Amino acid sequence: MDVQVNNKAGRTVIAEFPELHEAQLKVAESDARWKILCAGRRFGKSRLGVQLCLQTALAGKRAWWVAPTYTIARVGWRDILESARSFPEAIEPEISLVNMEVKFPGGGSIAVRSADTPHRLRGEGLDFLVMDEAAFVKPDVWHQVLRPTLTERKGGALF
Repeated sequence: MDVQVNNKAGRTVIAEFPELHEAQLKVAESDARWKILCAGRRFGKSRLGVQLCLQTALAGKRAWWVAPTYTIARVGWRDILESARSFPEAIEPEISLVNMEVKFPGGGSIAVRSADTPHRLRGEGLDFLVMDEAAFVKPDVWHQVLRPTLTERKGGALF
């Protein structure tokens, strides 16, 4: 699925994404607000999550990639960074390696966060969230911290 993006110069640019396989496409196109994906290795769960975050951010919205630990979060960050850098120069995302954030000209962004210090996840309003390795994130982090970040914007999540 390709996305039209307005760049810094106000021109419309097409951001191209790799084709998703049939099962990934079924998840991506689902109307479910909470998408819970249980799939084996090599399914492409991370690739799907990265693409959904990028599409959200390119639409001018806010997305987060949350992992149980900083080390696991770095794996997701590597994939997000590689994908963000693959867009045409005309899109020119602003990348903060230190903060693990990508900001796009339309105001959208993706931030990668670790759930090992939950109080640092409070206060943000989000449109989309990927919870990587969700089984290893304490349930209270979802219920008390992350779920409320999606409330005001009626955001969705992929687990």
